[in-house]
Amino acid sequence: MRFTMVLLAFVGSLIATATSAQVPQCTVPNTLVNGQVADATDVMENFNAVAACVESARGDTVTHEGNPTTGEIAVFASPTGITGGNLTGDVTTTGTTATQLATSGVTPGTYYNATVTVDAKGRVTFAESGPLGAGSGTLAYTTLFYQPAYTLPAGTSTIIDVSGANELMVIADNITKSLSGSFSVQFSVDGGATYVSTADYVVDVNSAGLSSRNGSIIGSSTTGSARSFTLHVPNLKSTTPKLYFGSRPGYFNNTGAITHVRIYSTAGNITGGSLTVLGR
Repeated sequence: MRFTMVLLAFVGSLIATATSAQVPQCTVPNTLVNGQVADATDVMENFNAVAACVESARGDTVTHEGNPTTGEIAVFASPTGITGGNLTGDVTTTGTTATQLATSGVTPGTYYNATVTVDAKGRVTFAESGPLGAGSGTLAYTTLFYQPAYTLPAGTSTIIDVSGANELMVIADNITKSLSGSFSVQFSVDGGATYVSTADYVVDVNSAGLSSRNGSIIGSSTTGSARSFTLHVPNLKSTTPKLYFGSRPGYFNNTGAITHVRIYSTAGNITGGSLTVLGR
């Protein structure tokens, strides 16, 4: 009997709490009258009903809404309802907790003497390379490529964009190879889509840098021994750029300005030495 009275008192306090919070009055499933021997089952049903009513009125019960799926982020759809969702905006998700950063629209790459635009969030939204110089020698060279321990597998190439330059310098120092085969500098006049490989397009360079052979300047002998050389092209924008292989002059006999150069190994891996490409 004492237990029943305690429960009734507690239920009464819950009802009083609900009333003081100005919420709708709670309804219990069983009616108990004075003098009645209380059944424990009826009392517990009343107690649970009042507890659920008060919790609901106070907003303590939170349940899911809609059809959230595994991996989605929990989002409050209402004060007491949670549903699934994804992040939106600069950082997004798509059904998992892995985030995706929105692209800024700028093409990945290296920009020289660049003009850039930065938005309020610190992102680069525009980038454009500036000219590397007028070819007059008044401006310092920009390093377009440098590798102090240069390696290159046979049949592969290193491509350098020189479209922003008027003057080019290629410096090879003690380049070694695993076996005999040419180490070539080849030219493109169509944005790097193709490289001139027809004989006689590079003329008037001596046998140390044989020209009329696949349209290339050959930068090594037919052995794997270390070789060093410099190639200077002072007027890349000309349709017939002058070439200086060391002190030996020549020119590139093609109807277009050089936009890209590539270092190419026809046979044998390049195993060492340094390679530097400068532009201005």
